Amino acid sequence: MAIRDTDTSVLLQWQEPKDKDDILGYYLYYSEAGKQEWKTVNNKPVTKTRFIVHGLKTWKEYVFRVKSVSRAGNSRYSDESHPIMVKSAIDVPSSPSAITLLLCTGSEMVLGWRAPFYNGGNAVRGYYLDQKEKGTETWRE
Repeated sequence: MAIRDTDTSVLLQWQEPKDKDDILGYYLYYSEAGKQEWKTVNNKPVTKTRFIVHGLKTWKEYVFRVKSVSRAGNSRYSDESHPIMVKSAIDVPSSPSAITLLLCTGSEMVLGWRAPFYNGGNAVRGYYLDQKEKGTETWRE
């Protein structure tokens, strides 16, 4: 399974084979989705069942596969992972919109706005509200 990590890397996780006693490690491979130009990720076997693949291109889709290594040799390739787009798992949200004055008294104001159209891949947890007096250039919370 491939999981988005950063804008140039992907975290791979896979299950060990049922008969894992003789496994020395794993070799990992990747290809751009739709192409069959496989590249090796690691030069020596990885001993864990997770690995971060670095050096990928942002906004490209990749597929991955794994094979295990024992003293007897290498296994067949695993099935390909589902394609995954390389991009940051979390990004900054877009700006809120439609700021409106809902209530104004002599000592307080109530404002409303629409939530950001794009949340950046994570829930918006709050807002910062800044103000400035008309005719000045200094903003403050």
